[in-house]
Amino acid sequence: MMLRALHGASRAICFTIILVLLVLQMRNILCDRFQTMRVDCEDPNHCRSKDLVDWSRFAYSQYATNTAYLCNSVMIFETLHRLNSRADRFLMYPSRFSADENDDGAKSRLLPTWSESFTKLLAFNQTQYDEF
Repeated sequence: MMLRALHGASRAICFTIILVLLVLQMRNILCDRFQTMRVDCEDPNHCRSKDLVDWSRFAYSQYATNTAYLCNSVMIFETLHRLNSRADRFLMYPSRFSADENDDGAKSRLLPTWSESFTKLLAFNQTQYDEF
């Protein structure tokens, strides 16, 4: 009986040791990953994440099928412009909207399509971006 108790206790001790080692290993892996993302810099305004990112690979997209959505999209793009967002911006809209290309320096592109139902499919055409 005592032998069984010792055997059970040794199993529990081994299990606890293995569990602690796994937790420590996971902690080391996570710390290493976050450490590589961290930037050591004396002036935090100088070293921002925007300097570490290739912003040409990212974009914000908006899908406007009516004037209410269009108004919302314009407000979102204006906010992104005001906040100095470096990612591109593009608006997908139906061809029934008449639009002139704007040249206000707001890095926005207009993407018309011939049918409102296919407008949302323009998102799959944006292969120049990693994420949008």
